[in-house]
Amino acid sequence: MSDVKYLMNDEAVCPYCDHEQSDSWEIATETRDEWIQTECGNCGNTFLLERVVQVSYSTERADCANDLVEHQWKNRVSAPRDWSVGKQQCRICFSDREIEVDEWQNIEADHSHPQNWRTS
Repeated sequence: MSDVKYLMNDEAVCPYCDHEQSDSWEIATETRDEWIQTECGNCGNTFLLERVVQVSYSTERADCANDLVEHQWKNRVSAPRDWSVGKQQCRICFSDREIEVDEWQNIEADHSHPQNWRTS
């Protein structure tokens, strides 16, 4: 590809008319890192398109998973609600645990309880 201007854009840009293609993710096929032909929705010219996927990572300590601090359990929230009844998740490490349904319901009823999802 000779025109460096069109390399690595956030969206698919037509190299003929500079039109930014809407829904660029829908243009490309299932394959990645391969050139495909696509047509510009503005000028109608065919051009080559390559989808390049980049992955980056973030890390954070999970002290409770290493028994350095206590887990901060919160009642799970879901829709439909029945999927989360009796289930809690740690706000720090995202571990899951199940508790008795009546205990879960008591926590839900007490808006000031530290394990109620409605509290900070």
